[in-house]
Amino acid sequence: MGLANVFWCMSWFLLIGSCWTRINQEELDPNYWTRINRLQMQLTLTEKPNENVAKNVIVFVADGTSLSTWAAARILKGQLAGKTGEEEYLTFERFPNVGLLKTYCIDRMVTDSAAAACAMFNGVKTRYNSVGINPAHDHTCEGSSAQATKSILQYAAESGRRTGFITTARLTHATPANLYAFAAERSWESDKHTPANNEECPDIAQQLMSMKNFHINVMMGGGRKGFLPVGYDNPSAAGDFTRRKRFGSVPGPQPQGERTDGRNLIQEWITAMQRLNQSSVYVTNNSTLYSEIKQDTDHVLGLFARDHMDYIADLPGLPEHTEDHDQPMLTDMLKQALKVLHKPDSDHGFFLMVEGARIDHAHHYGWANKALLEAIELDKAVGIALEATQEKDTLVIVVSDHSFAFDLLGYPQRGHPVNGVVDDPAESLDGKPYPILTYGAGPGYRGYLAGISPYDEQRFKDGYRNGAPLTDAEASNLQFYQPSAVPTKYGQHDGEDVAIYAQGPMAHLFNGVKEQTYVFSVMSYAMCDKSYRPQCLNAGYMVGPVSDASTYQKTGSTMLIALLSSFFITFML
Repeated sequence: MGLANVFWCMSWFLLIGSCWTRINQEELDPNYWTRINRLQMQLTLTEKPNENVAKNVIVFVADGTSLSTWAAARILKGQLAGKTGEEEYLTFERFPNVGLLKTYCIDRMVTDSAAAACAMFNGVKTRYNSVGINPAHDHTCEGSSAQATKSILQYAAESGRRTGFITTARLTHATPANLYAFAAERSWESDKHTPANNEECPDIAQQLMSMKNFHINVMMGGGRKGFLPVGYDNPSAAGDFTRRKRFGSVPGPQPQGERTDGRNLIQEWITAMQRLNQSSVYVTNNSTLYSEIKQDTDHVLGLFARDHMDYIADLPGLPEHTEDHDQPMLTDMLKQALKVLHKPDSDHGFFLMVEGARIDHAHHYGWANKALLEAIELDKAVGIALEATQEKDTLVIVVSDHSFAFDLLGYPQRGHPVNGVVDDPAESLDGKPYPILTYGAGPGYRGYLAGISPYDEQRFKDGYRNGAPLTDAEASNLQFYQPSAVPTKYGQHDGEDVAIYAQGPMAHLFNGVKEQTYVFSVMSYAMCDKSYRPQCLNAGYMVGPVSDASTYQKTGSTMLIALLSSFFITFML
């Protein structure tokens, strides 16, 4: 690790370590809890359903974020602010509506991100590893185009709304791909990975840059390689390294493009936008993200990395950090995306998907400390969205696509660093400390990374339970691989339900335990888009220009019609 990284890690540990064992003295008074309870009760009692039509919809997808991840991120957020941490709230945890979603897919008990996103964005549970395609279709190319589904983004565009998505993964990755493409296999991101000479299954990057998706106003993330041909030399990306490999940077520059058809899809998009006289920009780093996007910009393509974007923990000017020095964070992308999408004086609203993809990636590599920082960054992005919009006409959703086999365990003291160790000889059979954060499966299994880890080879060779006792300083290091119970190459998803948090128009429809596909229906109904227009009418909502969404209230004179319509629909079903 570079000196800057070591210093950063030490500062982080000292900061959160300073709050260890501190207890809020007010909490010792029973009346404190009575006041808290009554305040929360009062807020709940005064909460009324927002039955406006959603002019805007912003859905935040925290990829691979289990309830344990949210809990650990909440505690870390508080500890970084000098508190004990447990009493902290993430921004969206104060939303009035919370529910649970069942995440299984058609053929697997535990889903992947592609099938999960298809359920949420397309309203259909599909097969494992499939993108935007009906479940009856298998993983073959033939016939796949006829089985493509329609996404919530496409419905939003048809209703006149501006649309966009931002992600810290590749633009063509499993979650965002479901918004605009179909693929029997999620790996078909560029023509390098698709079946040869078969026009029936165009690669995902090609679909994104095709005419059918010219309506998308904002596309930001990583994955430049899928849009450029093999041999492409980009002077502006000189020294472009990849951090995709598990153990850090790969020495030497990586090929900019991987397309085998010779096409430069980025240039094709730029040319098409110019031909259509669209105010459009292509941006490649944080500087151009802020300098090139103007108030009248209508279309933005942002590709900030050859592969996935970097982890937040890897961004602050580290000596070995040579890939895309000037890379934006999720919050940067969101601010600029809203500049393009959110026009308060416009007759139309917008739909935006924001994905914190690297939470899941860090979990897969056993890097819990990095995963928590990514989760906190997404929480900051939620705050930015709330400040820029109004609750009366903007539905804001925070949801995980699937859980992860990740635990926050032991009985650590209040305020102990959440990424530290439990030192309780009475609890561990060998009397030695063990990490608070662990995985059910993954690369942190004892001895699995022997001789490979850049952090501490001997530690992995000996195993955590041998040699000197594990310390808080070791466990809180950003390169530390949290232990796992099962030795697998990567950490694995979990089949438990995931939480969904919401506020704004129709957010009260999120409650109880629902199928994951229910997210699509609520967003569609809230926007009163084409797929739910008859039901919006039947429920007594006025249907007109989206700009009048704040006035679409259910009125007393329409209640009888709504009741009769509901009875009719129920009878017909």
